[in-house]
Amino acid sequence: MQATGRKDTAPELALRRELHRRGQRYRVEVALAALPLRRMDVVFPTARLVVLVDGCFWHGCPQHGTTARSSAGYWTDKIAQNRARDRDTDMRLADAGWTVLRVWEHEDPAAAADRVEDYLPRRRPAPERQPDHVTSPARASDPERFGAGRRLLGGLPEEARGLPEMRASLRYGVERLEVCSNGDPKRRSRPESHLEPA
Repeated sequence: MQATGRKDTAPELALRRELHRRGQRYRVEVALAALPLRRMDVVFPTARLVVLVDGCFWHGCPQHGTTARSSAGYWTDKIAQNRARDRDTDMRLADAGWTVLRVWEHEDPAAAADRVEDYLPRRRPAPERQPDHVTSPARASDPERFGAGRRLLGGLPEEARGLPEMRASLRYGVERLEVCSNGDPKRRSRPESHLEPA
């Protein structure tokens, strides 16, 4: 009896694998505030859904539940206590605003995952990916946009070379890097035009 696992049983792992394969993300072996001493098998916190995987023998499955031949009185009482605790858990979680879904160990993991997904809100499809030139910031090393002579910190753009009264600023992301005529970089936070008089 002591060797019987309480978590990560084969039916739990099969259900979790199926849910994960379908893209569902969840928490495992969670103690909720409503029941701090009882651990929930699978929890979807944002949907406030608790999934409990019950063993057919331990929780008295009406389809596959059996009674022990030795110490039958003890096991009948033990399974009755387990079922009473299950009802108490369901009631307390419902009072705390959680939805409880119980899955028997004999259920097919795909069918059980279908039942779980019926309780979960539909996920929005992923947005279409925009081309890189739209989402990525312009880089000063881009020869098409900035010209081959312009480098991030290596000097001035060609149109500003030789003009000490001009300084060129390069945009890079949110922050701005400026390169003065002496080649020292300066950081600036307010946006301005690419070329400005000194």
